[in-house]
Amino acid sequence: MMAHYDVTKLEHLEKKTDWKRNYAHFTSGNKSLLLPTLLIIAGSLTLYALNGGRLLQSGYGLTAGLITIAGVVLFVIISGKGKQQVLENISRKPVCLAKIIKFNEQQQLYYGIFSTSDTRWDTALLQNISDRVDNIPFDTNNPDDKTIVRLLRASQVGVNMQTYSLPASFTGGHQIYLKSFDFSILDKATCDYIQHRNGIFPVLYVDNSYVPVILKDYIIA
Repeated sequence: MMAHYDVTKLEHLEKKTDWKRNYAHFTSGNKSLLLPTLLIIAGSLTLYALNGGRLLQSGYGLTAGLITIAGVVLFVIISGKGKQQVLENISRKPVCLAKIIKFNEQQQLYYGIFSTSDTRWDTALLQNISDRVDNIPFDTNNPDDKTIVRLLRASQVGVNMQTYSLPASFTGGHQIYLKSFDFSILDKATCDYIQHRNGIFPVLYVDNSYVPVILKDYIIA
């Protein structure tokens, strides 16, 4: 199977900014949004309860209304700042190559490894680590092997996985991450393209929670 990707195209794609902005609006939720979300929920539930008791016009109703409004305002402000921060930093987000090492075909979840450092386009390194994962003994007592096995248990039940860093002693000192990728949102042509390239595909590392597959962007770059 082929695994070749044009490094010149990858470099060109990484330096361009406009296309990256399309992904900035889909970044994962900010933990700072938890407080305004709770305020909105608490205020809304209180208003609902007061409405049932015909107490909306009371002081309790006014307080609940103010809490709900405050939650909405905070949500908009924090969400806007988060997106603006991503937009400002998007030009520095790296384009990386990832490789499938495990998958759950029923759930269409594929578990891949990638790097965000200088080795982010090193397909030989990805293949080497993939081979190491495949060759972990079933009855291993090695702590690093056990860590990898534990992380990959998610593939057996088809669970989404956040980005995890693999032990440096397992990867030969390289910074390698493991994450699940949802291939159910990709069309068949994209999946076939990846399969014919030894399970290697380009991604954009936005943050630990959001690493979209960008094969179509690569092809038209």
